[in-house]
Amino acid sequence: MGGSWGVTLALAYGQAYPDAISGFILRGVCMLRQEEIDWFYKQGVNSLFPFAWNELLSVLQPSEHANIIPAFYTRLTSSDPECRMQAARAWLKWEMSLSFLQVSKAVQCWDGKQYSFHSLEEKHDIKIHDATSMKDNSKQKSLDVKTAKVNEIVAPKMTPQIAQARLECHYFLNAGFLKKDQLLKGVPNIRHIPCVIVHGRYDFVCPVKNAFDLHQAWPEAKLSIVMDAGHSMYEKGITQQLLSATDQLRSTLTE
Repeated sequence: MGGSWGVTLALAYGQAYPDAISGFILRGVCMLRQEEIDWFYKQGVNSLFPFAWNELLSVLQPSEHANIIPAFYTRLTSSDPECRMQAARAWLKWEMSLSFLQVSKAVQCWDGKQYSFHSLEEKHDIKIHDATSMKDNSKQKSLDVKTAKVNEIVAPKMTPQIAQARLECHYFLNAGFLKKDQLLKGVPNIRHIPCVIVHGRYDFVCPVKNAFDLHQAWPEAKLSIVMDAGHSMYEKGITQQLLSATDQLRSTLTE
């Protein structure tokens, strides 16, 4: 079982050692193709979340905005601990702010000085939330879901977060040390192995096209698109489908 980056690892390992694999459960398909990396860190999802993207860029120099991964890698490997932490916080906050899909009745407004979120209630009552520190609607969604978890992940005292950001950045900078389309081209080596693919329709981290492309190459795999979910495995629909996939695979292997 693998999710997101874990899908990359599962496919790479399975294609190298198919005899060691009994089955796959893949969630939030990521194959580390250049188009996927560019979608998240160059041109793609930033068009949907411009405020969060602008905050990510805020730790870089304007001259670095066109190619941010090398710029972040320089900071994440800096000898200055404050520089490393600032980069890690921005990197992980960007990732977390896009991981959950939570539809809310709200509108974001500019009052001439700052952005504010107006929550529209059923009885047309309006509650105004100070959004000085919330530059993007995606952050409001994340805060609605798991404020403590978001704060924990970006907490400056948690040095493991630097390690996570650095590890991700290192592999993205090197395209996972994979050849072009390697994991798609290697599917014939594992098509005989049972597989269930689970993907959120509104996954902004790993777009649903990734799952579609993998399924096109692997039609024997079972594909489940959760229509009201994003990227996180903790979203209700994703969790339910993963449990169902586990039961399916268990039944297949015990037949």
